[in-house]
Amino acid sequence: EGASTSQQLPIDFNLYHKLWSLQEFFHQPTLCFSSEQWKTFAANTEEVLRAFSSYKLEEVAMRSNAKDRKGQASSELSTANASNADLTESHYFAKFLTSETLINLQLQDSHFRRHIMIQMLVLFQYLTADVKFKMATQTLSDSQELWVKEMTNKLYQLLQETPPNGVRFAAYVKEVLQAEEVWITWKNDGCQSFERQPLADGGEDGNRSKKYSRKRHIGNSCNHGSKKLDMGSKELSRLWNLCPDNLQACRSKTRMFVPVPEQFLDEAIQQADPEARIEAEYKVINNPNFSWQSLRLLSRSSAHFFQNTTAQIRPLPEYLDHVITQTGKDFAQLTTNSNGSSSAQ
Repeated sequence: EGASTSQQLPIDFNLYHKLWSLQEFFHQPTLCFSSEQWKTFAANTEEVLRAFSSYKLEEVAMRSNAKDRKGQASSELSTANASNADLTESHYFAKFLTSETLINLQLQDSHFRRHIMIQMLVLFQYLTADVKFKMATQTLSDSQELWVKEMTNKLYQLLQETPPNGVRFAAYVKEVLQAEEVWITWKNDGCQSFERQPLADGGEDGNRSKKYSRKRHIGNSCNHGSKKLDMGSKELSRLWNLCPDNLQACRSKTRMFVPVPEQFLDEAIQQADPEARIEAEYKVINNPNFSWQSLRLLSRSSAHFFQNTTAQIRPLPEYLDHVITQTGKDFAQLTTNSNGSSSAQ
């Protein structure tokens, strides 16, 4: 199939010469402003695009040709990584090799065609754009601008028809070139700052004077002329206005507290008792919030929290159950001792 497709392309030296002569214009775009050079550039461009339009690529045929070319080149080049076989197959082409014998394969390769057509689009954008560093004589006539517009539309159409993902690829190219136009405009304007200038108000005498707005402090937008701040939610506003001074509220003694270990761990100690017959999955130690709070509390009050052992680290619920059980025994012993001392008195 690849051989039959190759035979259908009447490639001669003239097309080969016109295709690669375009590189001189891509390299020196100012040559297009010469009338003689423009005629050569326009004729060569039309001939190349005519060849692209006459022999369009089909995705199935392109894949078959890629496999044939890969098989021919396998005797000379070895694949570096077998895992990249699919990527190598989809991107295998002779890029910018100017041998006349490769022109058939190059015109059948979608990546090669895209390289040529994108260079044309970039050149057309330069020719029609208002570039600051152009000379006054470096302009196109009305007929030349009309021709550039027609060729641009034809190029986008060919990009959409070139597999794979032609429509999406053409949209990406158009978006990038539009961003380039914005960049060119910004450079022509002297790279002005993106910051907005403050609005000017007119005075009684008709002269407009600049008034710079003062920077608002955080919270001013929430204060509607009263000391009470509106935070947009009834509950949030209530919490925010409990104390006029937030820092003072953070220093309040009511916020600095540590729960009593006996009271906080009472439920877990009762569940740890085998006589309670509480299944492990229903114990409170399986609650992540309770586990985190218990670890913080036990690290401050329990002597069993820090253990010097070489045993394997147990799961958190199992370890927490063991520490709470030992701590509960200490609480019971302390209670017994305190009761005994009270009765002795």
